Amino acid sequence: MGVDKLITEAERSLIPREFKHYLPLLEPLELLLLKKALKTINSSKTPFMHFSQKVLSLAKAELGKNPNLEFLAANIAYELRQLDDLEKIAKASKNYFTLIPLIKGLVAKNSLNRAIANIRIVEARLSTDDLIYQIDFYLAKSLYSVAKGNLTDGLFQLLSAKEFLSSYENEIGVLYANTLRTQILLQECEILLSMSRYTKAYDIINSGLSLAKKIDHKVLIALFELYYGNYLIEFMNEPEVGNQHHRKAAAIARSLMNPYLIAKTLMTIGSNLHLQKNIEEGIKFCKHAEKMFQKMGDFQEQAITINKIAGLEIAYGQISAATNRLLNLESKRINNPQTVLNLTLAFLKADDLDSAELYLEKARTALRGRGDLAGEFYLIYFEGFIEFCSGNFSKAEFLFANAQEFAELSKLEQLSLKASLQLVSVLVLKNIAKPSKRNFKKAKIAILDLQGHIKKDEHSQDYNELEFFKASLLFSNREYLQAEKIFKRLEKYYSNLQLFEKINAVQDYLHRIENYRQLGFLNSKSSQLASFNEFERTPAPLLVSSKKVNRNEIIELGTHPILLLILSSSGLPLYSHYFTDVFGKIDETLVSGFLGAIISFTEKMSEGTKTSYLKQGFLQGIKHGDFDILLEPAENCIVALVTDKESYLIRKQLKRFTEELNVLFLKEEEPIIVLGEENRFYVDSLVKRIF
Repeated sequence: MGVDKLITEAERSLIPREFKHYLPLLEPLELLLLKKALKTINSSKTPFMHFSQKVLSLAKAELGKNPNLEFLAANIAYELRQLDDLEKIAKASKNYFTLIPLIKGLVAKNSLNRAIANIRIVEARLSTDDLIYQIDFYLAKSLYSVAKGNLTDGLFQLLSAKEFLSSYENEIGVLYANTLRTQILLQECEILLSMSRYTKAYDIINSGLSLAKKIDHKVLIALFELYYGNYLIEFMNEPEVGNQHHRKAAAIARSLMNPYLIAKTLMTIGSNLHLQKNIEEGIKFCKHAEKMFQKMGDFQEQAITINKIAGLEIAYGQISAATNRLLNLESKRINNPQTVLNLTLAFLKADDLDSAELYLEKARTALRGRGDLAGEFYLIYFEGFIEFCSGNFSKAEFLFANAQEFAELSKLEQLSLKASLQLVSVLVLKNIAKPSKRNFKKAKIAILDLQGHIKKDEHSQDYNELEFFKASLLFSNREYLQAEKIFKRLEKYYSNLQLFEKINAVQDYLHRIENYRQLGFLNSKSSQLASFNEFERTPAPLLVSSKKVNRNEIIELGTHPILLLILSSSGLPLYSHYFTDVFGKIDETLVSGFLGAIISFTEKMSEGTKTSYLKQGFLQGIKHGDFDILLEPAENCIVALVTDKESYLIRKQLKRFTEELNVLFLKEEEPIIVLGEENRFYVDSLVKRIF
C-alpha cells in the first residue's frame, strides 16, 4: 500500500486534528501500526485522550524500532505533560530528534542544566536538511531562554524560527507549516504578555487565534482564547467579555480531557475571580491547578500558579500564608522574578520594610536585562511604597510620579492607573499628617484629575479605591458627614469582597466619626455641606459650637499625640511637651514615675544580657487605660510619647524624633536637655518640625 493512500486512510480515521500535521513524518510501516492501534478506539467523536494514550502505548512497545513514531509520541507526552513517559521514550529512542521535545520537557521540570546539555547535542547533529525539526528546535531554545530569564533572546529564537519557516514553507507542507506558525505565535504571545506589552500581544493573539481556527487545532484555540481573555481583563478592563473567552477555553479543555489545558484554564480563571468578588473561590481554583501541575512535574507552570495564589492571598489579607508559600517557592530556585516581586509586596503589607528592601534588590537583579516593562515599573513603584511606609512622603510622591510617567511612556495603562492611585494616597496622607490648605488643594486636584480616568462603577476596585482616598481627604478636612456617607457604602463593598484589611480601615474611620458625634463635635443635622467637586472649599467647619471649642484643639483619635516626655535612664523627667489640653493636663510626674518603675523592672529582668529589654525592642510600648504609651531608647535617655491610640505614622514620627535627638546630643556624656534655654529651644523646634 502506498504512503499517500495510508495517509488518506489515517486522516479519515480517528486521528485528532492536533496531530495530523505529524503524519507526513511517518514511514508506511509506522502509519500502518498507527492505523491498527486506532481501530481499537470505539468512538465516533475526536478522542483526543484515547488517541494520545494509544500512541504513547504503541511507541513504548516499539521503542528502538520506529523512530518517527517515537518522535510523535514524545511530542504528545510533552503536550499532555506526561514528562516521565517523555523521558523514557527519549532515552530508549535511537532518533536524536526526540531530544527536541525532551528539551521542552526538561525546561518544564526546571532541569535547565540537562536542557542545555541536550541543546548542545542537537546543535552538533542537526543539519539544515532537517527542515521540520529545525523550527521545532528554535521553539525549544526559546523556551529555555525564557526559563533562564532572557526574554529578549527568547523572542530572537522565535524570529529565527519565523524566518526559517518563511524560507522553507513549500518543502514543509501547508498543514505542518501553519501548525508550526501558530505555535510560534503562541509562544511569542506568552513572552509579550509576561513583559506586559499588551498592544503588541493583541495583534499576535488575533493572528494566532485566526490561524488556529483555520487548522482546527483545538488545544491552540483554547490557549489563545485564554490569552485573549487576559488581554481584555488586564489591559482593556473588560472582565465580562474576557470571561466569555475564558469560558470558551474551558469548554474545549473539558471536551479534550487534556489535563495540561484543564490546569491552565483553572489557573487563568481562578486568578481573575477576584474581579468577580470571589477571591476565596479563585484561590481554590488556582490551588487545584497547582496540584495538577505538580503531579505532571511541570514546575515552571506550578511556579506561575503559586504566584497567582500568593497574589490572591495578599489581596485577601492572608499575608502570612502568601509569604510562606513564596519563600518555599524561592527555595526551589525557579527563575521567576514575579516571586521576589510578590515577596516584596507581602513584606510591605506586613510592615517588614527591611525584608521588603532586601527582596526589592533581589527583584532588581532578577529583572536585569529581561526587557520586562512591567517588572521595571514595579521596581520604581515598590521603592516608592517603601518610602511611603517609612513616612517619607515627599520622596514617595516623587517615585510614584516617576512610576506613573514610566507606565504612560511604556503604554502600560493599567499600571499607570495603579501608580496614579498610589500617588493620590500619598498626597492624601500628606495632608492628614500635616493638614494645610496647600496639601489639601494638591490632593484634591489629583483626585479630581483621576476621576476623569476612572469609570464611575460602584463594583470597580479602582473606583472604590479612589473613593476611599476621597473620603479620607474629606475626613482630614473635617467634612465628616460627606466622608461618613462614602465610608458606609465602602464598608458594604469591602465586606462583600471579604477584604478584611480594608474593612478595618473603613470601620476605624466610622468609629472616629461616631465618637465625634457622641462628643457633640459633629452636627449630624447640618445641611451646609461643602461640595467636594467645587474647587474652592467653604471654610466653615462642620462642628457644633454648643460650647466654644477651638477647632485646632480637637484630637483626631489615633492621629495626634497628647504628651511627649524625655526621661533619664532611671525614669526621671528631663523634658515635657503637651500637644493638647482637651483631655486635661496629664500629670507628667505620675507618668514618669510609672514609666520609671516599668523600666527598672525590665532592666532587672535583662541583667546578664548585653543590652536592655527596651533597646532589644521587647518593651516598645505600654497600653494604659484609654492611652497608649510608646517608648523609644535614645543615646543616653528614653523618649516616651503618650497618645490615645498607636498608629504606624506616630511610631515613625517618634523614631525620627529620637534619631534627630541623638544627633543633637550624641557627644554629651550626660543628658543636658533640662539645662539652659538654648537646649530647650532646640528640642521645641524639633518637636514642632516632626509632630
